[in-house]
Amino acid sequence: MKEVFFALEASQDERGNNYYIIPPDFQNYKADPYRYHYSEFETISTYHFDNFYQAKIKENQLTADFYVQSNLASKEFNVLLDQLDIKHQSIPLDIVLYRNKKPLKQYFLTFVTDIISILDEGQSDFRISIDQYTNKPIIEKGFTIYETISNFIIDETKVNQKHLFYCADIQSLMCSSYFKDRYIKQNLIGINFKEINSKFKYDPLASLM
Repeated sequence: MKEVFFALEASQDERGNNYYIIPPDFQNYKADPYRYHYSEFETISTYHFDNFYQAKIKENQLTADFYVQSNLASKEFNVLLDQLDIKHQSIPLDIVLYRNKKPLKQYFLTFVTDIISILDEGQSDFRISIDQYTNKPIIEKGFTIYETISNFIIDETKVNQKHLFYCADIQSLMCSSYFKDRYIKQNLIGINFKEINSKFKYDPLASLM
């Protein structure tokens, strides 16, 4: 039986609002906490972070266990990563909210460190991004950049039993069904799981049209 995988998106709260926060305003740091970007496909071990960060966030409260766009994760989410032996780097955060309130949960700036390509090009339908000046396929750090992908077929030999990773093909965090089940069982919130199946389409430029 083939494993099922999911792209991670921000889910919605009981009011129908996405779990999205105003970007943190980091204070008094030496190393920029957001200078690392998954999309640059760099090995995170080459980056230096401070031992902890102070941040102001203009929100009344934080409730999610993982904020997908901001890489903010609760202690409980980090415990799950440890339980599943998911490679990651987490830096403690001292957060001050609106009107000097403190979050109810302990948060970390958390990055998953595995970056892999899992697309089976022999069975999938896709279009590769072409450099307009050289007319050659765009390849960054050894990863092919795709313009669109449909009928996304996963080469499970490339996944190698990883439960959470950054998928270079669609430039998004992706997880296994086992990770999803454990996440739900532990009553964590903040993530919507979008199944990678025959209906899944990757077309980042479509939303700009």
